[in-house]
Amino acid sequence: MGEFEVVLELIAAHPEAKIAKAQVDKLIDLASGPPRGTGVQNIREIIIQDKMTFDVSSDEWQDFLKNKIMNNIERYFYLIVFAM
Repeated sequence: MGEFEVVLELIAAHPEAKIAKAQVDKLIDLASGPPRGTGVQNIREIIIQDKMTFDVSSDEWQDFLKNKIMNNIERYFYLIVFAM
């Protein structure tokens, strides 16, 4: 999970990002909803759910979801960058 194109490009350009991604993924899992975590949303799962919803949504809703997906991928990317 979390194998988004921009993240894979970051790992290709900066191999140390792979370790940072693993650390961020562990923290996201610890903070995600029960039973795995303490109750905060899992950003990777939200991106995947929104992508699935995007495929079956109306055009107006797709614009909203596209922005939401891109914002969440950007947040995930920056969490990895800050962990490096």
